[in-house]
Amino acid sequence: MVETYSTSLRNSLSACVPSAVKNFLVATVLFGPTTGRVIRLLGPRKNVHGIRFDLNSTNLAIREVANLYFNRRERAELDLVRRHIMRSDVTQVVELGASIGFIAANLVFTKRVQYLGVEASPRLAREAELNIDRNNRWGSAWRIVNRCLDYSGRDEVEFGERASSLIGKVGNVGKVGKGETVVRVPAATFGGIVREHRPRDFALIADVEGVEADLLFRDAESLRDCRIMVAELEDTAEYTIDQQVARAKEIGFELEERFRNVFAFRRNVRTN
Repeated sequence: MVETYSTSLRNSLSACVPSAVKNFLVATVLFGPTTGRVIRLLGPRKNVHGIRFDLNSTNLAIREVANLYFNRRERAELDLVRRHIMRSDVTQVVELGASIGFIAANLVFTKRVQYLGVEASPRLAREAELNIDRNNRWGSAWRIVNRCLDYSGRDEVEFGERASSLIGKVGNVGKVGKGETVVRVPAATFGGIVREHRPRDFALIADVEGVEADLLFRDAESLRDCRIMVAELEDTAEYTIDQQVARAKEIGFELEERFRNVFAFRRNVRTN
């Protein structure tokens, strides 16, 4: 089993709080819908870190408003990105699963980078472009590509979108839920994206609902020039989280930090 540890005191203390208690306090009491409604009523132009998000966007459910205002959405992932990517000398960053550009907006607000974001949802990809553009303090070069990572060999994928949700899902017309619409999105492997856009000595941020396992086991060559990787891993039908971490080490990465299911890896230069 992969050891759980963190170099952040805040994360270490957070890990001691039972999940049920933490979820109630965070999702319901402190950062829940009531707080979101108050924030929308006040109408701030920037969040507490000075980053601009449209808190009235139709892409945001009310439960997401407080998380954006207090800059704590995807907190575990952002925490590791801050320490391992933002503070590094790496300037090329690729993000898989860009969503509305929350992580990307924090990146371009903090340092000058060359950023490439991949997002399957056309609706969220458009929101990401707006959020990156309005927070690009340092003149970063950036691009969002609307692709769905897929290793089945298909040319395109049917993707289910739901209004006021930051989560979509791969599926087909017969399986989408109530209130969802289906769009066809060009499919791509990460290797194909690397060959097309040619990032070099890059940092990778990955949160693509289990497709990280495909990168590690089927597409490891695409990670040859990846120096730092922050990834949210989950068990898949084929590979456990422990197996994915072992595979990352096998192809030349060292595990730097873990918080919950978010991992920070760094390329072991001795294996290059």
